[in-house]
Amino acid sequence: MAKPMRSLQIGAGQAGRTTAFPADPVDRKRLVSELGSGHDDLLDFVENAPFALHLAAQDGTIIWANAAELDLLGYVAEEYVGRNIAEFHVLRGTAHEILRRLSNREELRNFETRVRCRDGTVKHVAINCNVMWRDGRFAHSRCFTRDITSRVAADLALRTALAEKEILLREIHHRVKNNLQLISSLFSLQMLAEESERVRERLSVAQTRVRALGIVHNLLYETENYVEIDLAQLIATICEKFVDALDPVSGRVRHRIAVAPLRTNMDRAIPLTLLICEALTNALKHAFPDGRPGTIDVSLDDNGGESLLLRVSDDGVGFDPAVGSAEDGKTLGLKLITTLASQLGGTAEFGGSCGAEIRVKFRRHQLCG
Repeated sequence: MAKPMRSLQIGAGQAGRTTAFPADPVDRKRLVSELGSGHDDLLDFVENAPFALHLAAQDGTIIWANAAELDLLGYVAEEYVGRNIAEFHVLRGTAHEILRRLSNREELRNFETRVRCRDGTVKHVAINCNVMWRDGRFAHSRCFTRDITSRVAADLALRTALAEKEILLREIHHRVKNNLQLISSLFSLQMLAEESERVRERLSVAQTRVRALGIVHNLLYETENYVEIDLAQLIATICEKFVDALDPVSGRVRHRIAVAPLRTNMDRAIPLTLLICEALTNALKHAFPDGRPGTIDVSLDDNGGESLLLRVSDDGVGFDPAVGSAEDGKTLGLKLITTLASQLGGTAEFGGSCGAEIRVKFRRHQLCG
């Protein structure tokens, strides 16, 4: 059974007079004529609708408010109707701005502001408001109000959490960066103290791997989207920075990149970039002895099917059969490449007819799924 319809109470110089909505007798007769016996249901719907609604005069005096509006602010009709809307806004200038825009025939949509309730609490609300114009004159405004306090609080909590995480990420980044630089410096000091050329060479390779970690760490820290990382951009940047780091002066080794427009996530990007760095290290250290120039090609082919192929090749001297292969464990670099490929669900192959070539085959979902 519908609730009894609360009568509309007129304020602003008409105290004590009550009527059912709408107040205009002519409009009411027309409404009754058009709706017949159903008009009571329509009026009951407006009065008891779940959204807050009030009507106000051009000067902001509240003419009528439904139950939801009164519940929102904690008032009864006798306390609310007849007062000015400016009394309920936290900032009084807000009401002036609303009335100014409405008088200029603007329509407000999702106008966010704060209102003060009867118990002194403040709520964040979003207002949709327009004007009923009659014969070119401002008859009254119609304001629909939504309580968005919970949403505003959730947004604030989210922004706070994100700010805290950004601070944490910056702190972690600086600590990791400083620690990697310290480790690289320790390798340099140890190399100066070593007399054995073989030991110095091994320390240099280890230092290069630490540098690779630092480059990867910096690039991924600067990435805006950790969920979808652009592989073409990532690999191009890795190659440029890594080749420049290992061959900073001569520029004798060029590199060419051809990577399909693919995306991956952080968990896959780290081992993939370390794998590429290891392959580049192998080429830069061994492919071009005695200062000879050369070219390194890095490609990630996408044939549109379920497989992807990563290739790192060079036009250098090729693999030395004396060092063995990754499978027999005689070279740490190739073994690392095999291990990193396995982490990504791929398989690594080594060969090349004119120079060396490292091929890693992936299933699409293993790298980009």
